[in-house]
Amino acid sequence: MINPEEKKQEHPEVARLKKRKRRRLWLLIDLGVSLTVTAIMLILLLHRPAAYNPTKPAQTKEVNTYWTHVIWPQIYNGAQQQKPFELEVSEEGINRIIADSDWPKVSEGAVFTAPQVNFTTDGIILMGTATIENVNFIVTMAGKPVIDKSGLLNLNISAFKIGALNVTPLAKVIARKMYAQRLTDVEANAEDLNVKVLNSLFYDKPFEPVFPIDDKKIKIAGITTEQGKLTIRFVNAGGRKAKK
Repeated sequence: MINPEEKKQEHPEVARLKKRKRRRLWLLIDLGVSLTVTAIMLILLLHRPAAYNPTKPAQTKEVNTYWTHVIWPQIYNGAQQQKPFELEVSEEGINRIIADSDWPKVSEGAVFTAPQVNFTTDGIILMGTATIENVNFIVTMAGKPVIDKSGLLNLNISAFKIGALNVTPLAKVIARKMYAQRLTDVEANAEDLNVKVLNSLFYDKPFEPVFPIDDKKIKIAGITTEQGKLTIRFVNAGGRKAKK
């Protein structure tokens, strides 16, 4: 007499075939998910922000007039008068200065071109094209400069994106490692303005924003941003007084 339980048992070969089918199904599902994630990542990385429309460099190599006729005279005259003054910088003007600067720039195998600055009520947005292995990525960095109660300036980088992908924590870690390596390769001066700026960007270390103008010194006392405009308030920070 046949045991009913024996009828229910599958043939070993049939069981193996079903197991193989299930394994193949899971592999196909896993492959599909991986391909989908990869496609989404590529779309995010290669995304071009609608606001990115960099100014084209001037056809001539003449000195930028916005700097020589608008910005620098206000800074120089304000420093000589040794009185508080405000400097308004237009988004259009600063982008013309940047576009006419020396580009491209190469760093760590990446070529950086076509930078653009946007002023908003939330702060400053800097965008540019990074080309790596002939592939273009739009890099975006956002921040809001703040003068604290002690009169120190912190640049406060709040976001770093590649395309539409927010990589702020990773970008800061990589940037700090690169910066630390460069400091070991060169003799860095802690009082150098570039070093202070990089420390503020990468380590959130505020610094005293004092700048020498000939025999005078001026200090940034306040920064405000609006749509399309940046306003910087300067005060006298010492130096030889002007002759009467």
